Amino acid sequence: MFKYNQRFFKFEECRYGKSQKKALLCFVAFDNFEPEIPRHEKEVTEQLIDLLDGDKIEIEFEYIMSAIDQSKRVTKKIDMTALESLASFSDNLTANVNVVERTDKTLPVKDVEYFLGTPIKMRPLKIKHLRISKDFQVTAGTINFLKKREYQRDAGPDKPDEKITKEYWTFMLGDGETQLQCVFFPSEKTRAKFEKLTDRSVVAIVGVHDKRGDRVSFRVMGVSLCELGA
Repeated sequence: MFKYNQRFFKFEECRYGKSQKKALLCFVAFDNFEPEIPRHEKEVTEQLIDLLDGDKIEIEFEYIMSAIDQSKRVTKKIDMTALESLASFSDNLTANVNVVERTDKTLPVKDVEYFLGTPIKMRPLKIKHLRISKDFQVTAGTINFLKKREYQRDAGPDKPDEKITKEYWTFMLGDGETQLQCVFFPSEKTRAKFEKLTDRSVVAIVGVHDKRGDRVSFRVMGVSLCELGA
């Protein structure tokens, strides 16, 4: 049986055409029901899709106006034959199909506090669910093996024989299941704040998980402080 707002609606019947894969849900409507229709149809449709285990059908709604006082009205017994037939049809469709359990890819975190760089606006993914992509992704975990390193780059076309020394950091991030190799190249604005981080700091990071040659690493673009766990 569907769950719905019984203040505005009363389920009357479900007419289902098996060959057309089309379901018509009929409801008696009360009071000022029209503003409630979008939410009502969304909630009922989601329940019907779950009932059919994702099988695609066309769903329509029909509303029968009623001027009867809800506190005094008497409604006829609901004919559940069509709905039972619909459920039976769904069972036949899925009887020989292996059920695939949905995987929760998100990593539970709490008390997220912005620290530096790009702000985090997405829920963190477990490290094992990160994909190789140039799109920004978010994950979280505990910092280990944090180390400051240096590299040299050309000073520019005006000084072809000179080199500039730049700093960067590497570290491993662990979410309790998987380890992630990370690298952070600071700007003048972010360097001092990043130096406050230490091994065992728990952070959420946003950046690009990419591959260069045979090496895969996560280039950190922003850091927030957090705690692991819902």
